[in-house]
Amino acid sequence: CDAMNEVVHDVQPVMQQAREVIAKYAPSISDLAQQAAEHVRALEDATLESADRAEHISQEEQQQHLAELSQQQEEVNQDIEDLFDALAEDANVQDILDNTQRQRAQDADRSIEAVGTSAAKMNQELADAQKVDNAKQQSQELSEAAEQQEKTAQALDVVAEHFSRLDEGLDAEETRTQLANMEQTPQR
Repeated sequence: CDAMNEVVHDVQPVMQQAREVIAKYAPSISDLAQQAAEHVRALEDATLESADRAEHISQEEQQQHLAELSQQQEEVNQDIEDLFDALAEDANVQDILDNTQRQRAQDADRSIEAVGTSAAKMNQELADAQKVDNAKQQSQELSEAAEQQEKTAQALDVVAEHFSRLDEGLDAEETRTQLANMEQTPQR
């Protein structure tokens, strides 16, 4: 056991140096969350534009616009998956015996749960809106989808702020509480 502890102790500086090199070239969790939030808000703007236009353009034009929204949504979902991968990777490298690192791993899990739940609802709302044939009803459904997109962007903002605070060594209790509340509060 002492030999193992000695090896672990000897490897820690090398592992820390490797993490620093990777961190220099890879976007941070905060950066990924902020980028995803920006892309969700761009999707929200396009969704609201589609809602406003639904009653004033032909069904063919609206279908084309909805196809563009679907493409944009796929890109947003990829951003969110990239964030989830980074969060999972970050959680996996934490030492659960260290309270601060254990909390960070739990924060990553909470972030995945909160954003994942919101994003799933966001995707469902847009899918539901795309199934509607009536222009007025579709406009309403698209507006509701945009509201859920904003909730998803807000969840991503909290994740970005929280991990930025953690990385800077600042107090993150407020954002940690926000993450816990998002995880526990069902969003509609």
